This record gives sequence, structure tokens and C-alpha cells, in this order.
Amino acid sequence: MAEIIAAFTASNLPLVSPGTAPTVRVRRIDTQALVVTDSAMTEIGDGLYGFTFAPSSTLEYSWRADGDPAAAAQVTASERYVFGAISGITDARIEADVPAILIDTAAIPTAAVVSDAVWDEARSGHVVGGSFGEGVASVAAGGITAASFAAAALHAISDGVLTRVVSNVESLGASPAYRCLAGAIQKIVNRTRVNGSTLEVYEIDDSTVSYSSALTTSASADAIVEVDPA
Repeated sequence: MAEIIAAFTASNLPLVSPGTAPTVRVRRIDTQALVVTDSAMTEIGDGLYGFTFAPSSTLEYSWRADGDPAAAAQVTASERYVFGAISGITDARIEADVPAILIDTAAIPTAAVVSDAVWDEARSGHVVGGSFGEGVASVAAGGITAASFAAAALHAISDGVLTRVVSNVESLGASPAYRCLAGAIQKIVNRTRVNGSTLEVYEIDDSTVSYSSALTTSASADAIVEVDPA
């Protein structure tokens, strides 16, 4: 069903409770034949009048509403007629398509389902050069090489390693964890002490022993008094 709504004014004021109700006529656009001939409209209020019409689902129509069908001057000549159009084809499509659209909308997956599908997608299906999929696949396949880093990035990494405070890595735990670069650096920059036949290497606080090494001495060995790399 389609509702034809027309607004009428009398001297620019809403037409209310007229002596004669406005009428409407409806024509088929394809044949110009009248399918509704000057039927009375129902007053809605505030100058609005309505008429319910059942269009064919295969046709389109034009309509004309008359605010003064008895020519009684209840409206001025310029305010007498209101025109419009109705598409039965459009209305039928809306009635048929909206329920299907609502069903499809209900089937739209949630954000969680979509994100899970993205993360679970096989890398092999996304190998276009320059795409995010290609980048992820190359990393997963050992694609990070020296060429992957800019020179400035390599410098920043090496500078960070060389200037990292030894306290960040000096809790080495049980032997042989100290047999690493951090253990060697501790021995160079931290406090060390000979305690009997043991060399004790301290943490950066100079009071906690990080690890110790057994010493072997020889009374006949020459004392080292200087080290000067060539």
C-alpha cells in the first residue's frame, strides 16, 4: 500500500475543515489512464490530507490532488493543485528486499570473529610484493637480514649494547652462566678481590659477589706489572 499525502493552504494558512474535502486522481504513467478518479482525501490535520492507494508492483503512477474540487474558492488558484508520483515497482522491491537485507545483516560476523579470521589466515595466500602479508611471511621465513636494517639502526643497537649498564644483566645465576660477555665485562669494570685461592667478582654495588673463580698461583712465576696492546 502507498499513502498519498498532500498539503493545502488557503492564503498561506493551513486549509482546515474545508467545506469540500480535497480530492485526488491517479494515472498510470505508461498509458495515462485514470485508475483513481477524483476520490475524496482524508483530513489528517494542519492542512495535510491523505489517500491510501494500492499500486501494482509492475507500474508507476502520477497523481494530482485538488484542494478546491467544487471551485468554491476555498483556496486560491495558485494553491489549488498538488502533484506527485508513486512507483509500485520501487515499493515492491523495498517490501521484498528489506527482509532479505535484515537477514543478511544479522549474519554479519562480529569484530572478534573477523579479527580471528585475519590472524588465522594462511600466510601463503598473501604474497603480493609490498603488502603486509608479504612482509609478515618474509619475517616468518627468516627474511630479516643485515640488509633489512638501516645503518643508523645498526649503530643505535650497537651503541645501546656497549653502553648498557652491567647491573641490568649481572644477576647471572649458577655456573656456568657467568661464561658469557656480561660475565667478562663484570670482571673488567666491577670490583674484584683475591680471597685466598679464589677470585671474587662483585656486582655493581661492590658488596654482592656475583661469581667466583678458582686461582692457581706459582711462586716462581714472573709478576705482571704492565699490559700495553701493540
